[in-house]
Amino acid sequence: MRPQILKSLVSLESVRSFAPEESGLILYGPPFRTIRDDIDSGGGLSAEQHAVHDIVPELTVVIADFGLGSDTAVALDYRDGTREPRVIRMQWRLPDMPNRWVPVAQDFESFWKMLDVIA
Repeated sequence: MRPQILKSLVSLESVRSFAPEESGLILYGPPFRTIRDDIDSGGGLSAEQHAVHDIVPELTVVIADFGLGSDTAVALDYRDGTREPRVIRMQWRLPDMPNRWVPVAQDFESFWKMLDVIA
């Protein structure tokens, strides 16, 4: 992941197509963690910051974030089953409004096609 800080694998245009307020995307590699893992570790965001009112934390697997200091994630949402999870992203709105998770793509394949991955 560190090389992605210096040179993104994803074009800014493709990031802005689904997250207009963001300026980059860092793709994670395995092992992936759930939002529940992050909350239970005590080292990350609180349940309120993670907007757990919108998700099932143990069924939300983080696969990317929007870069250093963003505290927002892109995740696979397994609430509807394990075969084709939809892709969601967190939208930071605190302190004025609660954070929320918004849909990005109906499945990972659709999400991958949205990204302009730079090889």
